[in-house]
Amino acid sequence: MSIEPENLINLAEKLVNDGTEEVDFRCAVSRAYYAIYHVYKPLAEKLPPASTNGRTGMHQALIDRFLESSHNDDRSIGLKMKKFKEARTEADYKLFTKFSQQKAKETIIKIEEMLKQFKKNLSESAR
Repeated sequence: MSIEPENLINLAEKLVNDGTEEVDFRCAVSRAYYAIYHVYKPLAEKLPPASTNGRTGMHQALIDRFLESSHNDDRSIGLKMKKFKEARTEADYKLFTKFSQQKAKETIIKIEEMLKQFKKNLSESAR
């Protein structure tokens, strides 16, 4: 069965709100990051490849496409995606540093705001 990015953000919300352990908060940020990644991936693929393409990982290459765009809106997306990737990296790889529920909630709120803006832009462009 296929899933949508909304399924990932819903899981992230459940983990951060209902979770009681640090692992729940870390997983919440990771799932929220992947929700926003999958929403913006098709847009990134319409942009020219980044100058770093092929020399970095696929997530950084996606972010670099936005950052290297000549459009301010694209660069803004890239900057936000970069911060979300950093939060996901901390959640997934820096296991010996404390990761709080508050930090997870703040990250998820910012990702949700970006998802809402994406949906708003999509509905406006459909008019």
